[in-house]
Amino acid sequence: MTAYFPTFLFLFFIISSIAGEPSHPPPQPPILNLHLSSDNRFIIAAILCFPAAAISSASGLGGGALFIPILTLISGVDLKTAVSYSAFMVTTGAISSVACQIIMNRKNPLIDIEIALLSEPFMLLGVSVGVICNTVFPVWLITVLLVSFLCFNTYETVLSGVRLWNEESRIRSGGEVTVEIERSEVDQSTAVAFGGKWIKLAVLAIIWISFLVVYLFRGNRYGNGIFHIKACGTVYWILSTCQILLAVLFTALILYMSKSSWRQGNGTRNGNRCESLKNPIIFPVAALLAGFIGGLFGVGGGLIMNPVLLQIGVPPQVTVATSSLMILLTSSMTAFQYFISGMNDIRIALIYSIISLIASLIGFILIKRAIRKYGRVSILVLSIGFVVGLSVVFMTIMQVIGILRSRANGESLGFKKLC
Repeated sequence: MTAYFPTFLFLFFIISSIAGEPSHPPPQPPILNLHLSSDNRFIIAAILCFPAAAISSASGLGGGALFIPILTLISGVDLKTAVSYSAFMVTTGAISSVACQIIMNRKNPLIDIEIALLSEPFMLLGVSVGVICNTVFPVWLITVLLVSFLCFNTYETVLSGVRLWNEESRIRSGGEVTVEIERSEVDQSTAVAFGGKWIKLAVLAIIWISFLVVYLFRGNRYGNGIFHIKACGTVYWILSTCQILLAVLFTALILYMSKSSWRQGNGTRNGNRCESLKNPIIFPVAALLAGFIGGLFGVGGGLIMNPVLLQIGVPPQVTVATSSLMILLTSSMTAFQYFISGMNDIRIALIYSIISLIASLIGFILIKRAIRKYGRVSILVLSIGFVVGLSVVFMTIMQVIGILRSRANGESLGFKKLC
């Protein structure tokens, strides 16, 4: 059943693209004038997205921070279209990563469902709050916050990778090499306290469906939903507040149901969690921050959540596997929202998504082989730092160009009204 969920999501995107009526919006002026035809731009963007998807998905980062600049700068699509395409690409990449984690690590699963359960409700809530702030904040402020936060994350992640590399070198010099992380005991210990992985997966699905239903009724800030609700009206804000209640109720329930498991601490968990993880409240707090920043900057939560999980002591392989599952849940909801709200040429999104799916599969296999060959989990941490750092460069270029274009068009660079 676990493996069927990613497959179902991928089939949904294929059926949607076949059933959907293609739209043909007027061509947008490209941000960079490369003197190329639209077909050549598409081919170049697809080629660049392939390695971006490979390294991002293998690192559990989604890749939205790389896809969006490539699509806007190279392909020439507008930002809204690029974000919608990116949501589909990140989803199919996450499907590939999660499926690989399930199939290749069947005996020793690395996905920590408890971390996903404690993180997902507040991450979804944080995304909604971040999107609201993105509407109000000026572009220059978003750019400053983005660069500052990602630079800090890059520094901390690379520093952690270097420390782990040095520690691995010290261990290897003593003739001991330990790469794989045993997780069978983890699953057995948590099954007693929280009813087993099937109940946990069911709760994850309920969380996903609950937030989706709220969005379907509320719609976006333009009133696009299954019912016509006045944007920013009373009913709109009541339904928005329901997301806070859902996040609090789900997290409180999960904490209550798994409290005995967490109180037993790390001694029974085979060393997979550090001492600071005895306080599980750190996960929803980190997820809220990750979701907020993801919604504010228009990037996936994995770009923020992964470095945070590494800093609080979650092992790299567990971090990547768990983050991939959370990215699958959040990005699939985002993609679904774009689909029901209407998006430009969904068939193009499907092509990019297939490229992301194949590239993610290749990236996952290559980085797993590299870890086994060299006996260094630090390769995974350093790859995360590399992708985050590369995202800083790409997103900064895109944001600066956007600021210059807005200024040239005489648009206001101050705070905006929400409605």
